[in-house]
Amino acid sequence: MKTIYMLLIAVIVVGAVMVLVVNKPAKQPLALAVNDENCKVENMLKIEDSKARQDFLGKCQAFTAAKKPLLPEVNIENCKPENVVKIEDMTARQDFREKCDAEEDVRARKMTESRYKKDNDPGFGIQ
Repeated sequence: MKTIYMLLIAVIVVGAVMVLVVNKPAKQPLALAVNDENCKVENMLKIEDSKARQDFLGKCQAFTAAKKPLLPEVNIENCKPENVVKIEDMTARQDFREKCDAEEDVRARKMTESRYKKDNDPGFGIQ
């Protein structure tokens, strides 16, 4: 009789443990604010749930893209120093200046090639 009671108590305990394990509430991902600090890689890696981390990464990418200033079109007028200094963000200004320099190098190379052809090809320009 004592064995039956012990067995019954064991079944009840196992049943209670099963109920607790099965009905365990799902872990809710943290609702982080999208800002510069939370969008740092080391902080995003703290998000344990991979889907939540991917979702947050997408939000951070959109946040960062929205903050990036739009640069003007690279052309002779916009690349003049007096127009380049109008770009307020220093990093964006430097990026734009580098693009202008690259474009200027391309134009200079084309002019040199054109002059070379003109000087070394007697039939250059005759149609």
